[in-house]
Amino acid sequence: MAAYYSLNSLPRPAPWLWHGDLHLKVDTSPRNHWGVQAGTCHPVNTLLSFGYTLASNEIASLLDGIGFDPYIGFFHKSKYGRPSLAADLLEEFRSPIVDRLTLKLINNRVLTENDFYFHKPSGSMYLKRTALKCYFTEYKKVANKEFTYPRTGEKTNFRRCFRIQG
Repeated sequence: MAAYYSLNSLPRPAPWLWHGDLHLKVDTSPRNHWGVQAGTCHPVNTLLSFGYTLASNEIASLLDGIGFDPYIGFFHKSKYGRPSLAADLLEEFRSPIVDRLTLKLINNRVLTENDFYFHKPSGSMYLKRTALKCYFTEYKKVANKEFTYPRTGEKTNFRRCFRIQG
């Protein structure tokens, strides 16, 4: 039990390191006018947060459907309204799904700064409706794209991997 609490009390530097260095992976050449402003209202952070929310909700729904309580996790402490078990399972899918998709959409200029708007009352950045449809389409492509699972050599996709992990 002491190991559980020590794991939960450790700071989680990996996401902070990744997000802190994400600007190094985003194409900031003069032909790409994104600029690299860190902060919660930056379009990159908006895409990351939205992608994590989509994947987390998909995993939480799957867990609930197979009979697990998605709100009781192991590595993410229980917090009202947060599906901690889904957040635990999401960790291994952050980079290959959401982070990779975000970089693809930005660096290939599928989404540009014009696809976002700032909502002053909430202080948040949001995707415009057409960009949102584009994001859903691209997310679906990534989640359903088949690849060979290294351990078994079988063809699979990330949605099947969610079920395997659940």
